[in-house]
Amino acid sequence: MPIDDDEIVRIVEATWVGFLGLSLDRINTPRPEDDTSVTGVVQIAGGWEGTVLLVCTGGLARMASAAMLAMNADDLGAEEIRDAMGELVNMIAGNIKARVPNATHLSLPTVVEGRDYELTVPGSTVLNRVSFLCEGHNMQLRVLQRDRAA
Repeated sequence: MPIDDDEIVRIVEATWVGFLGLSLDRINTPRPEDDTSVTGVVQIAGGWEGTVLLVCTGGLARMASAAMLAMNADDLGAEEIRDAMGELVNMIAGNIKARVPNATHLSLPTVVEGRDYELTVPGSTVLNRVSFLCEGHNMQLRVLQRDRAA
C-alpha cells in the first residue's frame, strides 16, 4: 500500500486538529494509562483490502466527541460518544481509502470500548501504527492490510 506514516500523520491531523480543534503531537511510545479504551474500526474493501483502527482513551473519546458535537463533555452519553468515534474513524478511513489503489467502499464503523480487551483482524498485517498525544491522552491510528493468502 503506498501510504507511509507521515501521510497518516497528515490525515489524522487534518481531522483531529482541523475539524475538532484539539492539539495533537506525534509520539514514539504511548505512555501507560489506566483508563477505558475506545476503538473505532472501519474496513476498506475492493482493489485493496484493509482495516483502519482509531484507538484512544475513554477520556479523549469524550473530549473529541464533545468538540465534534459542540456539547459539554459532561452532558454526553455513551451512545453519543460511540457515534462520534465512529464518525471520526470513518472520516480518517475515507481519507486513507482515497489514497489506496482501486478501493471501492468502506464498511460501517464499529466501536468497541472497555478496559481489558484485545481486538484482532485475522489474516491481516499491521502496515502503520502511529501514536499521538492529545491533551495529555494517548491515541493511536493503525492501518492493517488483509493478507492475500487469507
